[in-house]
Amino acid sequence: MLRLNTTRGDVEHQLVNRLIACPGCGQPLRPWGHDQPRQIRVGLTDRHLIRTIRRRRARCPHCHVTHIVQDSRLTYRRRDTTRVIQHALALKRHGWGYRRVADQIDRPDSTVRNWYRHQHTNRLKNTTDPGSIT
Repeated sequence: MLRLNTTRGDVEHQLVNRLIACPGCGQPLRPWGHDQPRQIRVGLTDRHLIRTIRRRRARCPHCHVTHIVQDSRLTYRRRDTTRVIQHALALKRHGWGYRRVADQIDRPDSTVRNWYRHQHTNRLKNTTDPGSIT
């Protein structure tokens, strides 16, 4: 999966003009249909504000590998937009617990708790120096 710091229209433009390179071989990717439809929750306080999206699929003509190309508003394997998750994590930095945040943004407690755990795990991965492990 390729995640680009652009909007959906920019992803389409870059893909059609072959400006996105294959991460495996570096050759330009070509449009190759769409992914299965996904329902994404987009509102901060209304869980029922749902939008159906179809991410763009691309194929490398050189190595014949397909990729899902998505814009920066979406997060891999999450039903909420990046904006919603970032808002929840910002509240955590201000001392809010996961239950209070879940009530504030109208999400299940387990969802917010998993975001917190995922952030903590990624922070540990990014700060661990593999050379220092003996």
